[in-house]
Parts: sequence; structure tokens; C-alpha cells
Amino acid sequence: MTRSGSKVTVVLTLAALLAGVGAAAAAVGWQRLRHLALPMLEDPSLPPAASTHPIEQGPARALSEVARLPGRVSALLETDEAVWAGGFDTGVFRLERCEGGYLPVAALGVSGRERFINALAEHAGHVFAATYAGVLEIDGAGKLVRRHLKGIATEALLASGDALLAGTVEGVFVLRDRAFERVALTAHDGSSIRVTAMAATGHRLWLGSPNGVHSAALEALESAVVVRAAWHPLVFGVQAARTNVVLALAPWGEGVLAGTDNGGVVLVDEHETRAFELDERHANEVNPGAVAVWGDRVLFGTQGGGLIAVETRGVGLAASRPGGWSLPRVSAVGAAARILVGGEDGGVFRVESPVADAVGMR
Repeated sequence: MTRSGSKVTVVLTLAALLAGVGAAAAAVGWQRLRHLALPMLEDPSLPPAASTHPIEQGPARALSEVARLPGRVSALLETDEAVWAGGFDTGVFRLERCEGGYLPVAALGVSGRERFINALAEHAGHVFAATYAGVLEIDGAGKLVRRHLKGIATEALLASGDALLAGTVEGVFVLRDRAFERVALTAHDGSSIRVTAMAATGHRLWLGSPNGVHSAALEALESAVVVRAAWHPLVFGVQAARTNVVLALAPWGEGVLAGTDNGGVVLVDEHETRAFELDERHANEVNPGAVAVWGDRVLFGTQGGGLIAVETRGVGLAASRPGGWSLPRVSAVGAAARILVGGEDGGVFRVESPVADAVGMR
């Protein structure tokens, strides 16, 4: 047979095969074909996603500017003696009272990556600042007295009882005898935990990370042997979150509320994980460390949704925002004798009255 004859034979054979396949498909019909391995629009093996809820607008609350930093406000702390503010690339400021507000006075000697303040905490009469270059210890007058964890990026601080904890890219450290010591605490798989947020509830320590939430008994702080923390991934659970990245934590009953980068707020305890989202995209983007407890509510500063107050409501959560809120990007929140918020333009504001009542978000 010639080469051209062979090609004709092959073509005819393929045509016959295709015709046979078409006939077979017609014969079995759609009731049979639907059982073939075809792509699915939804995967039934995945956990249910977080439900979306509107934000209730409460009564209008006025904002009064009390001070202005040179740039973005990244942390706020009110002590019995003073108000402190941390800036993103501007350092630590003691806000001293003056006519009409406060005058920001910078702590001297802060340079380089120390100028990026991630968190502030008070311990034993001193203020501690978490920075990308370690931890700064500042006395009540605003003088830098000591540097800790030099060169170790620190993103969270937690004053719990008599202890001061630092959450770093290398795990947790505890202050003992004027120096931080590493805590023998790892992730469930033995790896280091990059800590982005911390909270304590009862007997348990909670750690936020880019990989969800980790928890361990507070006794782990004193353990001489390595303790592996329990892992609470946010993307699984009764209502799964769209992200595992935790930027803020607040105590909530026996668990915590976790503020995420773009997945709203997630309720985490030892038994379940339940995510709650709002119907405004940027209200689900919590700013790093922008969280404070105010009475029975938790206040979150967001990247475009303003100040969001969360409280319990039945078996779910409830959320609200003061009506007429004029500061969409709340980069820092502090709540002690009053509520203070910071903005990306450097403004520090006092919320003139309590945050409005929340409504159901289930």
C-alpha cells in the first residue's frame, strides 16, 4: 500500500471511531453522562463559608482631634500618667497635655527599624514598644532606657498578670530579671511560630500568626521542655474564613476574636472556629494590632470600614459602627478611660461618647 493510501485508511478509521463515540454518548443519555468525572462549581467536601452581614449604623459619635503625629499612627496606649502613641516609621511619642489637646514629644535615640512601632504595652511603670528591630523600654518621662531582643522583629506585646510577653518572628519571649527569655513553645509540627498578635483568657495563651491561631496553657511559659501549641486554622470550622492571616486578637469568653487581613472577624475557642464577615469589603480588613476591649465589646480598626464594634448576640456575633463615622481608615485603637483612635494621616482622635449599640450578625 502506498503512503497516501495508508493516510486515507487512518483518517477513515479515526472518523469511524469518533462516530462510534458519538453514538454511544447518545445511547447512554444525560442520566448516565452526568456521573462522569466533570468539573464541579462547588466542592461539597469544603466546610461552609462565613455568612455575610450588614453593618448597623448607630447614633452619630463625634471625633475630636487631640494630637497629630508626623505620619501614620500604628499603636495607642493610655496609662495612669500619660497617653502614648506609636508611629509607622516615626517612633514613640509621649503625648503631653497642652491647651486644646496634647503635644507629641518623641522618645530620643530611636533610629532605623526601631522607628516602626507595632505595639505598645505598660509593665512595671515603664512603656515597652515592639518594633521591627526588637523591643524598646521607655521610662515614664519618655526616656529610652533599654533595648531588648536586638535585631528580632517583634509584632506583639502582652502584659498578662505579672508577666510581659513579646511575640516575634522567632516565637514568644517573656521578660525575666530585666531581660527577655525564649519560651519553649512551638507550633503543632515543631516549627517556630511567627507571632502577629497575642491574648490571654483564663488559663490559656492565644497566638495569632499568618497561619491561623495557636494556643497553649499558660503553664507553658514556665516549662523547661518544649511544648507544642494546639493549632486552630481559620479556613476550617463550622463557618470557615477565607484567610488564615491573623492581625489582631482580643479575649472573648474562653477563646478569642481574631481580626484578619481580609476575612472579617473569626471566633476561635478550643472547640470550634466560626468566621463572620461584613458586607463591606474593607470593613473585613482589620489593621495590625488595631483592637481594644471596651466593656463587653471588642473594637476593631479597619482599612476602610472605620471603627467596628463587635459583641455577642444569641449564638452569633453582632456588629455596629457609629453613624456618620468620618474616619474610614482606623490604624490604631486604644481604650482605657476613653476610646482613642489613630488614622493614617497621623491624627489621634477621642471618640466623644460610647460606641453605638450593635445589632445582630449571626
